[in-house]
Amino acid sequence: MASGTPAQTSPQSLNVNFNFGDLATDVINIFPQLSGKQRTQNYALTVGYTIIKGEWFTNINVTSSRNNAQVRNPFTNGQDIATKLGIFGDTTTTPPTPVNTNPQNFGLPNLLFNGFTGFSETQPNFQLTQTLSASGSTAWSHGSHVLRIGGDVDRVEFNF
Repeated sequence: MASGTPAQTSPQSLNVNFNFGDLATDVINIFPQLSGKQRTQNYALTVGYTIIKGEWFTNINVTSSRNNAQVRNPFTNGQDIATKLGIFGDTTTTPPTPVNTNPQNFGLPNLLFNGFTGFSETQPNFQLTQTLSASGSTAWSHGSHVLRIGGDVDRVEFNF
C-alpha cells in the first residue's frame, strides 16, 4: 500500500435486540371463589450481522424466543377437591381412581343445571413455546442486475 492511499474497509454492522414481557391478570368468574390467575412471560433475543463487500451484500440473523403461559385456579397444586367431594373417574377399582392425579389440574368439575348459570371454574393450562430461527441472504449487484439468494431454518417446540 502506497503512503497517502487510504485503506478500503467493508461496511459492517452488528445488531442485538432483546425484548422481555411479563403480564399477570386475574381471570374473573361469576363465582369469585372459582376465579383464577393468568401469567404470561416472554422474551426474544435477535442478533444480526450485515457486511457489504464490493458488489456483495450479506445479512445473517439468529433469533431465540420463549413464551411461557400459565393459567391457575385456587386448587392448582393444592387440594384435590373433586376426590374430597366423592367424585371419582373410575369407581370399579378399589380404591376408586381420582378424576385427575396430576396436582396441576386439581379443581372442581364443571356442573350444568337446566335453567341456571353453569357452575365452572377456571381450567388450569400450562404452555411453553420455544423458537430458534436462523436466516441468511446474500445479494450480488452488477450494473443494473441483482442476484439474490437466501434461506431460513426454524425450530419450534410446543410443550403443553
